Parts: sequence; structure tokens; C-alpha cells
Amino acid sequence: MKIAVIGAGLTGLSAAEKLKNGAEVTVFEKTGRAGGLAATIEHRGFRHDYTGHFLHFKDQDVKNRILSLFDDGSLLEIERKSYIYSHGCYVPYPFQAHTHYLPEEVRRECLVGFLENLKSEDAGVPGSFYDWMNSQYGQGIVKYFMLPYNRKMWAVHP
Repeated sequence: MKIAVIGAGLTGLSAAEKLKNGAEVTVFEKTGRAGGLAATIEHRGFRHDYTGHFLHFKDQDVKNRILSLFDDGSLLEIERKSYIYSHGCYVPYPFQAHTHYLPEEVRRECLVGFLENLKSEDAGVPGSFYDWMNSQYGQGIVKYFMLPYNRKMWAVHP
């Protein structure tokens, strides 16, 4: 069987890897490099990451499998030291796990929103990414981190 995979991003590469046993798989990519949105572009001596979050792994087996796809050493592993500047504080990433760095009133709003969300009985399918964020994190965390971050990243309201 012949299979065409359109796009050599992480999803396309994962699909091709999964389908290669028992099929002839060809991956088509329009940009001339694999990786999709997980990319670092060098310009005037500076490195700009498009979306580094795509390569943060909790599972060591998944990480090893992805790393094995790149035998040329082109992936750079960096220990993360990321912070979100919010309300005069540097909050370590991930924001939702470090709200104790925030001023009390902001911290309270994040916690209350999260707890209200937990006791909510609305288990419907979210209509948008914005709805999903609220259903997962509550209104405070969305207001102070998820919404500003995603508006900046994607240049549209989620």
C-alpha cells in the first residue's frame, strides 16, 4: 500500500513513523525542512523559537523516540529556565503551578477560578480553544496567563 503524508511537522512525522510498517510512505513538505512549527530560525545572530513548547516531553520513551529521528545532532537540548513577568513578579513556568509568586489578590482569583471550575458540572464539549482553557484552568489563570500568552503566540483570540 502507498501512503502520502502531507507535512513534515511532528504530526506528519509521527504518522509516517507509525504507518511505515506494511506501507510505502512518502512525506511531502513544502518548506524544505522538517519540524513544522517546532523550529528555531537564526537571524542576525539571534535565535528565534517559533513554538518550543512542542518539544517538552514528560515521557522519556517518547522523548527518546523523537530524538532517534534526528541522527544528525540537529536538536539542541536546553534546561528550561522560563519565567512569566506578571504583576511585578517573575513567575516560573508553568504559570499555573507557581501562582504563589503572584500578589495575594491575583493568586486568590486564580485559585478560586480553578476550584470553581473543578466543582462545575458542565462537562460539555468546548466550542473553542478559549472555552477549553477556561474549562481546564478557570477564569483567573486564563485571564492572567493563558489568554495573553495565546493572543501573543497566535495573534488572534483563542
